[in-house]
Amino acid sequence: MKTLAWILAAPLLASCQLWPAASVAAPVQAAATTRQVAPPWPAPADPLPGLRAAHIEDYLQLAGGSHIHAHLSVFYDGVPVTVPASLGMDPHGIFIAPLHTHTPTGVLHLQAPPGKTYTLGQIFAVWGVSLQGAAVFDHGEAVAEPQSYVVQDHHEVVVAYGTLPPRIPVEYNGWLCIDWSLCE
Repeated sequence: MKTLAWILAAPLLASCQLWPAASVAAPVQAAATTRQVAPPWPAPADPLPGLRAAHIEDYLQLAGGSHIHAHLSVFYDGVPVTVPASLGMDPHGIFIAPLHTHTPTGVLHLQAPPGKTYTLGQIFAVWGVSLQGAAVFDHGEAVAEPQSYVVQDHHEVVVAYGTLPPRIPVEYNGWLCIDWSLCE
């Protein structure tokens, strides 16, 4: 009976490994599942390939360090794109990554060990969506290097593919920033 339990549990435990922390300066490799097609872009069914591509260690529980929130607004040809709920979360409840979403509102949760930061490139690698060709703004200011842009607490980050929206959101208003039009 113990052998049968081990055989059944082995695949579950294999997906539950922890990686050592990687340097923030490590280049972000595109996940094998990077999407460059029109949205919608749901959260990946298996977050591990994106986490590995982003050099992010998964956590069984989050503790200590910083807990920051930023808002991500994404547009495709001027139309808002939903940032999915449960990005960076194992659908089986085994782990939650230090970089994740809870709801489809665009609120990013970054729970980092002391001194650790996360980049926009890592967020998009976890999501499996390419940043190539996107215009990126932080509080309305253009971002020159989106892949290495370090996400900051209470910042409004806008990623636009193709035609820009009529108005670029410029401010993150905490939990009220559910609708991008409220974030100006």
